[in-house]
Amino acid sequence: SRPREFWRLDYWEDDLRRRRRFVRNPLGSTHPEATLRAAREHAPHEDILVKGKQSIKSQVLGNQNSESEILLEGDDDIMSFMEEREVENLTGPVSLSTPAQLVAPSVVVKGTLSITLSELYFEVDEEDPSFKKIDPKV
Repeated sequence: SRPREFWRLDYWEDDLRRRRRFVRNPLGSTHPEATLRAAREHAPHEDILVKGKQSIKSQVLGNQNSESEILLEGDDDIMSFMEEREVENLTGPVSLSTPAQLVAPSVVVKGTLSITLSELYFEVDEEDPSFKKIDPKV
């Protein structure tokens, strides 16, 4: 799974006088991460930092049992495992799944389009008669 991508609105003008576009923002962050960063810079008190980290963890993990919360306070190996699991949870569940057709040069293929929080998937319906007629070289 890939890290989150952040985008920003960039003021720019092309030949057609279009003035805005989205560009990747490598310095982007979520609001909880930004407030935690500001707390580190301006108020280096341990209790503020601990509360900020806990709020970020609770937002990412959602509703999980208290055993997992106890694990979060444990050693770094457990933390890295939990962070990997968090990322899997963000990309895992399908938000939308619908029948669709993939259109490519000289080929139209029926299948299912599935959308997660970070990716699009198209799965071909191999049982469809039109798919069986397609030349394997294509």
